[in-house]
This record gives sequence, structure tokens and C-alpha cells, in this order.
Amino acid sequence: MESASTEDCNGVSAKSRDTRVEDLWSLTSFFGYSTQTFVQSVSLLDRFLAIMKVQPKHMPCIGICCLHIAAKMVEEEGKLSPIHELIRISQSKFTVSDLGRMEKIISEKLDVEPKAVTALTFLHLYYRTFTSIISLREELPSIVTLEAQLKACLCRLIFSKAKPSVLALALIAYEIETLKSMTLLKIVQQLQRNLKINDSLLFYWKELVTSCMAAYFSSECIKPDHRKLVWIVSRRTAQSLQANHFTSILPTIPEGRWDEIESEDSYEELSSGEESPFGSPGSDGEGAFFPTSFLKVPTFVAQKTDALLQLFTGNENTKMVRIAKALGLVILCVAVLILSLISYVSLRKDNLFTSSKYYMGGPRIMFHAGFRSQFAMNFLDPSFIPLTTALNEELQGKPYKWKFNKTAFYQQRKDIFSFIDISSNFSLTKDSVRVGQLMHFDYSSHKYVFSISNNFKSLLPDTSPILNKHYSVHCGPEIDQADFVFRCNFAPTEIYSKDVGKKTNLTTFNPSILERYYNNLLTIQDRNNFFLNLKKLEGAILWIPAFFLHTSATVTRTLVDFFVEHKGQLKVELAWPGNIMHDVNKYWKTKNLSPKRLSTGILMYTLASAMCDEIHLYGFWPFGWDPNTGKDLPYHYYDKKGTKFTTKWQETHQLPNEFKLLYKLHREGAIKLSLTHCS
Repeated sequence: MESASTEDCNGVSAKSRDTRVEDLWSLTSFFGYSTQTFVQSVSLLDRFLAIMKVQPKHMPCIGICCLHIAAKMVEEEGKLSPIHELIRISQSKFTVSDLGRMEKIISEKLDVEPKAVTALTFLHLYYRTFTSIISLREELPSIVTLEAQLKACLCRLIFSKAKPSVLALALIAYEIETLKSMTLLKIVQQLQRNLKINDSLLFYWKELVTSCMAAYFSSECIKPDHRKLVWIVSRRTAQSLQANHFTSILPTIPEGRWDEIESEDSYEELSSGEESPFGSPGSDGEGAFFPTSFLKVPTFVAQKTDALLQLFTGNENTKMVRIAKALGLVILCVAVLILSLISYVSLRKDNLFTSSKYYMGGPRIMFHAGFRSQFAMNFLDPSFIPLTTALNEELQGKPYKWKFNKTAFYQQRKDIFSFIDISSNFSLTKDSVRVGQLMHFDYSSHKYVFSISNNFKSLLPDTSPILNKHYSVHCGPEIDQADFVFRCNFAPTEIYSKDVGKKTNLTTFNPSILERYYNNLLTIQDRNNFFLNLKKLEGAILWIPAFFLHTSATVTRTLVDFFVEHKGQLKVELAWPGNIMHDVNKYWKTKNLSPKRLSTGILMYTLASAMCDEIHLYGFWPFGWDPNTGKDLPYHYYDKKGTKFTTKWQETHQLPNEFKLLYKLHREGAIKLSLTHCS
């Protein structure tokens, strides 16, 4: 690293600089730093690159160092993240001592001022000028929007050449032109005259801002860039990930993403001696963060045989190849035979139904439908649980007269409360977290963290949404007549109201729903659809389990941005539970239920026990056939017509065991489990 002369050009390309600034934006969002911190860090970076000749390999260290210096100048001491956390989350390869040496170099070369004047300074000054006119406040865009636009502009090198006062005024002028307000335009012109900014200069920068914003709002720009701040994974895990071949123009959420159902055991820390299969983020090289092709890990016996054949072929031993192929076929046939025998014995053993009608309809359908999935899942579909002849009679339309047992109900509530206080842990509150606090995930490794931002904290309730609230059921099986209706997974009700009712007081919202049904809110149409569906829930609680899996972090930030943007437009009460699953799991383990993850249904029952004086459950049937008619059933009632009953839940849940426990509570009178068609 050396001082740059007029003859020498910097070794860092514009693309490399812009990539580094995008990463700084991602990191400031991740750690909950203010816009001022980001703007100051970009200012330090650009000033340093202007006077020093820098090699591309030093850019990550310089960028993180500028962010750290800016954070120390702007943020309160309690909000500062440790240096080693900053380095780890940014996925950089330098050490804490490297950062210390770089900080010393930057401080010596630059005049680091705590209150340096930046474009953000002028933006706030201009905004106060406009808002001082009370009648115009509603016409102006929010300062948050203007700050976001400034961040987007600073991610392009060209804007580093603009005077701060001119860039800030160009942003204001761009927004006011969009509003088409003559009164506001006159104020802009007055400011322009007072600052002695000529028309051509303002027009030039305003056009560049317009171009930048057009790119910012394009669908191409907001695709997530999985190369940014990808979490460290082992070589084995990296081989199973898909390569991504696109790069977003602006920074997005820092975490990478892979399938939620992947086992936590597959995530391994890289040892110091193991070479990473990917390069450092923000490098000048083209292509995706991971290599474009990986050796696929073989899953089935036949695939393993093919892998063996490739080894044997290299020796050109035809006889050995034939033996290996024959051996693979034999193993495959034996596996099929064993699976068939197990299924047959299991069905014979669990002779649930005494009536031939039900015996032929239920288990046999389950057998034929389930056997097709056995190779894909490497599991047998579970046999139906024999729960005495009482269930047989109930499913055949001869239910005994259910009677609520208040003693059993309150004993169950007491047992749950001995492990977790549901009312206090139903949701995080503003007083229970602080900005910059690192949250962990219940079902993920402790190394994954989520930083509480100002926006996230602003969405938290002041107190628990269910504090001092209790409800009781009056009208039996009719869902809409209940005092309080829980629903799972943001399930639609309009076109199914005849079967499931319309009333909703609380619905869970797994962050993956946003990805599966609303395309991550990438287009205006996606956002409108999501907004309209939320409007239907006016007055209801939206319970968002954001801290169960680290793979939810990306979607959580998208949700936070959406709710902040539409604050005041939706009458949905948000609830964000913290790390509650440890205590909930401890309770259910005492009932011999210890799956990898509890189902949403039994979790909702656990929560309901804290606020309801009587609980009725609907749809808690974990098998792919109707117990009353023997017809096929989908996994969710709102699945598309013809959708087969999925057995993917076997990887994480123990639905039959959950059903067994719930049915036991039903027989005791602690809950009402509806298994037959409602009248």
C-alpha cells in the first residue's frame, strides 16, 4: 500500500469499490447501525482510496475498518459490536490485529472528524426546512425513504464526486418532481439560489439520481445476492448447495440460504487446515460465490452403485463392472423386499378397524399411497396408532358423549406453566430487547445470530399481546362461535369458510410463507397481494416465529421493512416470540415426545393453554386418508386440488405421536378433538 500520485491510478476497480460499499450497507443493517454510520464509513473509504494506491486484496480489511471507525464516532458505546464479531459476520479472512494496524494507517492518513459534514447532514437540514411548513408535512416522503435513496446512490462510485449539498438537493428535487407540487418546487428553487447551485449542475445530478432509482426499483435489483456474507460451511455442505449466477446491484440480506429441512448435523466449522471451497466475498472475480458445479452426494443405492462403477471403469475391468452392477441390483431388490415385509407386518399388527369397510378404506389406501414415497424419503410411512377400540367407534360415527373435565384441563395448564410462562414469552417486547442485541435461533447452531435493528424494535409490542386475557368456548364444534380462534400458517379462509369458518383472532406466520406464496415481495403485485391478505386480518394477532431457524433471517428483514413501510395502514397486531422452544420442548419431552421440531399445531395448543379456559382442536389428523370415508386427503386443506399427502414432515415432526397424546387428552376431557364431520 502506498500513496497514489497523479500518474498512478488506483489498483481497485469501480466495481470492487461499489461491491465493498454494498457490503458495508448490509453490515450496518445487520448490526443495527444508523444511516449516519454508513455514510461516514463510505466517506472514509472514498477519501482513503483517493489518496492511497490500494491492492484489491486489502479492500475487505479497509472497508470493515472504515465501518468500525465510523461506528465508534457515531454509535453509543453500548451499541458497538465486538471487532471479532464484525470480522466473523463479514466473512473476512484478516485478524483483529490486522484491523488494528489498518485503523492506525487510516487515522494517520485522514483527518477523522466525529461530526464531518456529509450529504446526510444536508439532507436532514433540507428536510427540516420543508417540514417547518406544517401544511406540507403530509406531502413529503418520509426521511427514512430519503435516507434509503441516499444509501443507494452512495453504492455507485459516480456519486462520490458530487458535492454533499448538491447531492442532497438533487434527491429532494427528484422526490418533489414525482409529487408534482408547484409549492415544493418553488422552495427547492429558493434553496438552489441561496446555495448558488446553477441549473445545469442540479439537473445533471438529478438525472443520475433518477437513473439510480430506476435501477433500484427494478425487479432485477431486488433479487437476493447469495454471494453476500454467506455463512461459513464445510466442504461437504457446500457440495450440496446450488450455485447462484446473479449479482444484485444493491445490497440485500447478508445470510445465505439453503433448505430449512437440512440437518443441523451437516453444518461443520471449517478447521484452519481445510481449504474453503469458495473465495472471499467482494472479490473482483466473476461468477457465483460458490463454484458452478459440485459433485452431488449420492442418496440412493442405485446412485452409489453408479459411483462405484466409475471407479471400476477406470481400471477397464469389465468383469468387475458387471459384478458391481449385479451386486447393486441385488441390494436394491433386498431393500424393496424388506420394506414390503415391514409394511405388511405393520398393517397386520395394527388391525385398527373391526368393520371391513373401514379396514379396506383406511390403512390400505395409506399403504399404497405411502409406499410410493418410501424410496424418496428413506423412511416407512408410520403405521396408524392403535388407541383402543374407542377411537374405532368414534371414527365410525359412534362417538361417546364428550364432557369437559375442568380439573384435567387446569392440571394440564399447570404442568405446562411449570416449564414456561406462556403469557410472558408469547412475544418479545420493546423493553425485553435492545438495539444491536444478537439473537440466536432455537433450532440452529449457536454461531448463527440476528441483530436487533431500530426498525425491528419499533415493531415490537409494548406488552405481551395476551397478557391478562382469557377466553372460553360456548358453542361446541362451530369454529366461528368460539371466543378466540387460532389458525396456523396464515391459512386462507374465504373459499373454505363452509368447512373452516371465517373468524381469525391469531394466525402463525412462518417466514417461509413469504417465499413460498408471495415471491419474497419482489414485485408490486406480490406486495399488493400480501397487503390485501393482511387487511383481512384486522384486529388479529400475527405470530411470527422469526428465531426458530437461521434460514428465516433473510425473510424476517424483508418483513420488517414491509411493516415499517406500511406502519399505520394495517391493524394487525404483531407478535415476535423469542427463544421459547427450549422450555416448550422440555415439557413435551416429559410426555415422551421429542421430535427434531414440534409441529405448529401442537405449539399453538401449548400457547392456547395459557389464555383459553376450554380448547377445541380441528384438523389435527396426521394421515393421508379421510377416517370417515377412506378418501385421499391433502396435507393442508388449502393445498391445490389433486395434491398428494406429503410425508416430508417425517424428517422433523412426530405427528402420529403428537396425535396420540392429543387424543389421550381428548379422552380425559382436557381438550375437544374433532375427528368427525361437523353437523
